[in-house]
Amino acid sequence: IESLPQVKENGIYVIGTTVAYVDKEFSGKVVIPEGVTVLESSLFAHARKITEVCLPSTLTEIKSACFYDCVSLEKINLNENIIIGERAFDGTKIGVSYE
Repeated sequence: IESLPQVKENGIYVIGTTVAYVDKEFSGKVVIPEGVTVLESSLFAHARKITEVCLPSTLTEIKSACFYDCVSLEKINLNENIIIGERAFDGTKIGVSYE
């Protein structure tokens, strides 16, 4: 694991291309670094102080309930090519249609 690039900043811990840990008490804007391709199920769930998320151009999927109950989340830069899992944004201020 030491050979993989590691980043720890703005409330998240990234190993390689995976967000491995989220500080649920972090508040404000979270910037997911370039190279991350998937945000796992329930990864940010109950991170109630996050207000904005900046996604990388490399992101292809946000899994189910990823941002569940992030009650302060009101801004995210989604593009139409990202696959969004069920209930990924339930309990947020983000309006998303799930297909």
